[in-house]
Amino acid sequence: MMRSVSLLLTVLLIMASMAVWAGEKEGKTCLNVKGMTCGHCVDRVKTALEKVEGVKTADVQLKEGHADVRTIKQVKFESLAKAVHEAGFEASSTETCVEKKDKK
Repeated sequence: MMRSVSLLLTVLLIMASMAVWAGEKEGKTCLNVKGMTCGHCVDRVKTALEKVEGVKTADVQLKEGHADVRTIKQVKFESLAKAVHEAGFEASSTETCVEKKDKK
């Protein structure tokens, strides 16, 4: 009897840990960024975004005035916008992400 209970508890713990792990979904958020004029601006925005908890990478594009942010968990847009604002720029949401074109 004790062995069955022990086995059941082990299975339940494994299932619970899998559910927590599965809940952490990667995501992508796209932002329009205003006010960038040079490569230094791009670096400031990228650094600010990558300091936000849950952000994996930020691809900031000067010409397009755009940032594609990849996350390892749910990150609120407001947190990203605040980081951009604190870096000295303006962020707004966009519905489409800019796809990087391969240079040949």
